[in-house]
Amino acid sequence: GLGRAVIFQTPFPESVAISVALYFIVITAITMGVALPLGMQHIGIDPAHSATTVAVVMDILGVLITVQSCSLILGRFFGMPLKLPDEVEEDLDIICRIWCNETGICNI
Repeated sequence: GLGRAVIFQTPFPESVAISVALYFIVITAITMGVALPLGMQHIGIDPAHSATTVAVVMDILGVLITVQSCSLILGRFFGMPLKLPDEVEEDLDIICRIWCNETGICNI
């Protein structure tokens, strides 16, 4: 991750943020890739079924880890405000209002 960022001349704070995110994603994937099959075998389920579960969970966790670590690193350590463009803010506001009207869940 860091090597690619250097080759493409990515700004240093962004390079650090992505490299840290990749580190935590790999550690999480290794841990899940070992623990889930062992846990499934322990409860009597074929451990081969864990492969797709690990893949799906890591797809989701990868995005969450990247967003959280980049927000933390760029926002707190480098003082870079993370603000969405006005158009995106307006779109999110419309989506939230539609969600509230459709579901009655308005505190999201």
